Amino acid sequence: MEPVNEPFGNTANLDSQQIEDIWHKADCSRGDEAHLRNDIFDVINSHNELLEELNRIQSIQQEREPVRWFAGLMESRLLENDYKGGWGPENCSMDFLSEQMDRKCRRYVGLNGSGDTPEGFINTLADIANYAMMLADRMRRVGEERT
Repeated sequence: MEPVNEPFGNTANLDSQQIEDIWHKADCSRGDEAHLRNDIFDVINSHNELLEELNRIQSIQQEREPVRWFAGLMESRLLENDYKGGWGPENCSMDFLSEQMDRKCRRYVGLNGSGDTPEGFINTLADIANYAMMLADRMRRVGEERT
């Protein structure tokens, strides 16, 4: 049987430290240019991965731009009514919030075909969303108090 031609001789009888030393010597013998090439490839791969992640985030942000816009409108409608004191149990009941949301929903249905401005429709929808948020927040607080 012919001996196997191994680049570093017969490594079958070497321990792991000796094999590691051989690999280290081989790696060192490649020279700085080879190491630099590997570093450049690593940077390029990292750059490409970063660009892919940025594109993914930008895509999500573009898809959710209407959510950010509407949340801003909801906040501005809340700020206009801050003088009323908020929606905590010390200021109003759940029934009151439900009635107000129902009133706004009926107003929205009544606006259809009324010639109201788009801003009027949008503000009414923001008010409905705010009442829904207030009710959800109150329910969340009740759930937290139970735990």
